[in-house]
Amino acid sequence: MAARDFRSLVKALRSEGRTILLTTHDMAEAEALCDRVALIDHGQLLAVESPEKLAQYVAKFARIDFHGGHQGLFDALRRHRGVAALRESSSDNASHRVELSDGDAHRSVLSLLVEAGVTSLRTSRPSLEEVYVHLIGDRGLKV
Repeated sequence: MAARDFRSLVKALRSEGRTILLTTHDMAEAEALCDRVALIDHGQLLAVESPEKLAQYVAKFARIDFHGGHQGLFDALRRHRGVAALRESSSDNASHRVELSDGDAHRSVLSLLVEAGVTSLRTSRPSLEEVYVHLIGDRGLKV
């Protein structure tokens, strides 16, 4: 409840035109609350941008995530102009992500998915966490 109240307070202060400096390691919280984000690693300033601009460090265009599909659809997506990659989720093997290399392909890829019977899909941009990991690298931390 405290975190929820805190987010409400920050949003209310922001709506009044106030500037708020928030320091957090919680990338989802920063993404939800901040107009601009500064990414810092070992005291080094890596970037200062809006979350939307930072997402472009990883992927210039929105990605399309979907569930289901069949081999014919996957083959068609891989051949489709403007598709940079088709990735399968390692966790459930039913989730897939289409990464685009051309913003004009967005609509035609969505149409292809719907025509193939895919009913569960969403578009997204990389999260701040993905951007941060992209900028600083893996560092070999394993669980």
